[in-house]
Formats: sequence, C-alpha cells, structure tokens
Amino acid sequence: MIHMPNILITVVMLIYRYIIVFLKEVQRILIAYQMRAPKQKGLHYKAWGSLIGSLMLRSIDRAQVVYESMELRGFDPDTFFVKKEKVDKKSWIYFCLMLVLLIILRFVPIFEIIGGVFITKY
Repeated sequence: MIHMPNILITVVMLIYRYIIVFLKEVQRILIAYQMRAPKQKGLHYKAWGSLIGSLMLRSIDRAQVVYESMELRGFDPDTFFVKKEKVDKKSWIYFCLMLVLLIILRFVPIFEIIGGVFITKY
C-alpha cells in the first residue's frame, strides 16, 4: 500500500520475528549463567566475550530452525502480502461511526457523568 519493495518488507518482517528469538536466547543464556554462578551479581567482564559468541551461534542455529519451520508451513515472501481490496459502504459507515464515538469520548466527560449518577452530593 505504501509502495515499498517486497524484499524490504520481507527483511523487516523477518528481523521482527528473529528479535523475539534473539531475546529468548539471551534470557536462556543469562539464566544458565546465573545458575552456574549463583552468588555473583551480574555478568563478570571476563565472561562477556564467550557469552556473546555463544549467543550468536545459538541464535543463528535457532533462526535457521525457525526459518525452516516457516518454509514447511508454506512461507513464500512473494505471496504472503495482502491483496488490495476496495472499501465498501459498510466499512466507511463503521469507520465514520467509530470516529464520531472516539471524538465524543475524547471531549465529553462520560465517566464523570456516569459517576455522578451513582454518587450523591451532600
């Protein structure tokens, strides 16, 4: 809809998907490190290099598994994009009604009015 190349959209989508995989691998490595060094607070600076290297290798392996499972489920970067459809009359009516409702909720203190019904003033 915004006329971007399909390859760029695919790359952004895969990065978004792999960020979650990457963060889960970071969590697993940190938990494993904390279990091996329970009395130590944080990461020792001497362990940073090996942890980052193992994080990279593990996340690459995990990303490969995720991509293979996507392919097995029929992922094809050329066909997964939504086709453009014309907006019908019902959709425009729904959009206008929701817009009016949101504007009313923004400018009318509806919750104060409802609260005033149940709370008596002395």
